[in-house]
Amino acid sequence: MSDIIIPLNDWNVGKKKYNLSMNTYRNLHHQISSRLKRDFNDYMMQFRFKLYIKPVKIHYTLYFKDQRKRDLMNFVAVVDKFALDSLVKRGIIEDDNYRHVVGYTVEYGGKKDINCIKMEIEEWQE
Repeated sequence: MSDIIIPLNDWNVGKKKYNLSMNTYRNLHHQISSRLKRDFNDYMMQFRFKLYIKPVKIHYTLYFKDQRKRDLMNFVAVVDKFALDSLVKRGIIEDDNYRHVVGYTVEYGGKKDINCIKMEIEEWQE
């Protein structure tokens, strides 16, 4: 099982900082969105992954530094898109369609010192 921690706030693109949430992403100019995705891919390069031949399941756990109520999928949607595209690009998984990524789980993990999401990858056992 591989797991990584991805910060949700303060992604620098040019002189501005952006958050990884659907509320931010949907309003970005396509050039900024493209640079954000490229920066995310560069961030993912620091992690070592095994190559997954079998289908995988992805588990996301979200942590926030305060007790505000949040829509978890607002964050998971962007992180999932960027992360899976990065894994496909690196050859870690063959594709991000339903034949290769067979399931997801999402949960709130509680309070932490930064807003982040933990992504865990596990091979699917039939």
